[in-house]
Amino acid sequence: MLFSRTNTVSCKIVFLIPGVNQFIPFVWGLLALLIAVFIHEMMHSVLARVEDVKVHSVGLLVALFPIGGFAKIDDKQLYGDELDQLNDAEEPDSFNGMTATIEEIRAYEKAQQEELIRAEEVRSELKGKSSEKARAATKMQRSRILVAGVMSNFCVAFVAALIFFFVASRSLPL
Repeated sequence: MLFSRTNTVSCKIVFLIPGVNQFIPFVWGLLALLIAVFIHEMMHSVLARVEDVKVHSVGLLVALFPIGGFAKIDDKQLYGDELDQLNDAEEPDSFNGMTATIEEIRAYEKAQQEELIRAEEVRSELKGKSSEKARAATKMQRSRILVAGVMSNFCVAFVAALIFFFVASRSLPL
């Protein structure tokens, strides 16, 4: 018999849910979640510091179990008030990012270069002003800060899978 009682595998064993699966205790799942959330938020704050954006605080929200985390990044530096018109300049209407003619692409690239030149001019003006007035992050810097948390999730999952399968391969009889 193909599906006899001895050949079937319980859903509790197949799905690696902490506390349900016999191989992963519930406490390990909570600890893994706490570590993953902490690393996620730290990567946001680390990359913000790399991009010269001030980080006010980083923390975890823990009740009976970890429910979230936060990285408080300076909004003035992240979005700015003088540079947000330059950073959020309108793209040419005809270029939708999916299909475009060569002329539309060239016009888009020219607008992007002009935007960068204007942003550099404003940055150089801001350097001359008081040190309190901080420059705003560009779209690329904001994107990198945002993506840092997501990429850390992939890295943590990869390392967790490596550890799990290494430990599992050592404990299974050959």
